[in-house]
Amino acid sequence: GLEHGDLLFQLVDYPPVWVTIVVPAFGVSTADAYSWLDRARGSKPAPRDHDKSRLPIDWPTYELRNDLQAAVARRHPEVRRIVTALRRAGASHASMTGSGSAVFGLFERRDGAAYAAEVLKTRSRTIILTRTVGRREYHRLAAK
Repeated sequence: GLEHGDLLFQLVDYPPVWVTIVVPAFGVSTADAYSWLDRARGSKPAPRDHDKSRLPIDWPTYELRNDLQAAVARRHPEVRRIVTALRRAGASHASMTGSGSAVFGLFERRDGAAYAAEVLKTRSRTIILTRTVGRREYHRLAAK
C-alpha cells in the first residue's frame, strides 16, 4: 500500500518467475535495520543496488528496490555475498527481502533457479525454491 500502508490498490499481474530464496543463519531485527539505515543515510537518498539491465522485461525496477539492503549488508557482508552469488548464478535480479536477512533471486526458468539453489546451498543456509503466481492462479489455489 501507499501512505502508511492504508491506501491499497490492485497490483499489476506480472508474468510468473521462479524465485530462489537464501536464508542465512543469522537474523536481522527490523528495528536494527531501520536504525542502521537512519545512521548511514542522514539526509542522503538510499543508493540503488541493482542492475536494471538484467531485470525481466515486464518487471518495473522501482518496485524491486530495498532501501535497507546496503545498511544491513554493511553489518552483515554475507547479504552482499549472497546477492552477488545469485546474480553470478544467472538471476535477473537479486535483493534482500524486507529488513533481512533473507535474499531472493528471480529467474525466468525453473532450471536456472534450481541451479542457483544448488550453488548457494551450505549447512548454514536454508534454500527455498518457489515461483510467483498470477492473480488467476492465486484465486484458484486459495479456493482449495
